[in-house]
Amino acid sequence: MSRFTPPLRGTNARHLYAWHFRNADNSAANDGSTNAPGVHREFIFSPEVGRTIDYDEDAEKMLANVDRIEAFGRETLDVVDLRLTEPKRGELPGFLWVKFVACLTWPE
Repeated sequence: MSRFTPPLRGTNARHLYAWHFRNADNSAANDGSTNAPGVHREFIFSPEVGRTIDYDEDAEKMLANVDRIEAFGRETLDVVDLRLTEPKRGELPGFLWVKFVACLTWPE
């Protein structure tokens, strides 16, 4: 339902990966060298995504769809704490655990 969360291409806040929290070569914490969302993430969602609302290459149509989706529901996700695997240069990190708080809102 949240697949229209901007940006529509590339790294997206709705995907939570361990590499978001490490630097480019996985040797330390993300120092800004990794283009990734941080601990606060925002989403929009609607049950109409994939039904009556589909991805469209036309930017104007997409903006109209984003407004429709945003009117239905919003979510925030805040990573409160996490533990990653040990840093190993050149390898992808993994999560050992993640603690987060999520808030979903939608009209009645």
